[in-house]
Amino acid sequence: MTANSDLLNSKCGYSVDMSEHYAADLGDATDPTEISPILLLSLALDECGVVGELLQMRLRGLAHSGAGTSKIGSRMVPGFLRSGSGGDSVDATSAEDFSEALDQARGHWTLGIEHYERLFVYHGHREPVSRLHNELTLAGLFTVLADLHEEAVPVGRKLGSVHLDGILQRIRACNDTGIQARALMIERQERTEQR
Repeated sequence: MTANSDLLNSKCGYSVDMSEHYAADLGDATDPTEISPILLLSLALDECGVVGELLQMRLRGLAHSGAGTSKIGSRMVPGFLRSGSGGDSVDATSAEDFSEALDQARGHWTLGIEHYERLFVYHGHREPVSRLHNELTLAGLFTVLADLHEEAVPVGRKLGSVHLDGILQRIRACNDTGIQARALMIERQERTEQR
């Protein structure tokens, strides 16, 4: 297991050996600076894009299914996970889906951040990458992970929905910024190759 998979396991509860994943995606580069910045950016965009899809498809559906708060075991569950019957019972499947979706989102976001960090460390001296780092910081790239914890989601359907919408807006802003930067990097690479 790599340090990256240990970090992921500790943050997200996954038990995954990511060394094969990185080896397949990053090739045989022994010098990390040989890894293409376009590849690192694409990998980051893929992972972060999954988070947006998870939140859009799974969490937003849950956010419209009730209001109030309840407990499952010792954990407080956001109010929008209560059953629609008006009672205090929580649909256990919804609570598990919510928790699982957040775990998956944190896992993918963590991997995306790791790819971004590699990009910034290995290629941050290049103007488009240093500008991308600044733009992503302003867009909230490094604030999303903390908001993907259950404790960060406010109680109540409206507040929970607003919280999730805020995360989705930051993710979209980060992904749009990354996609524009990748297009610029590809364009510059093509011009260089034509010379």
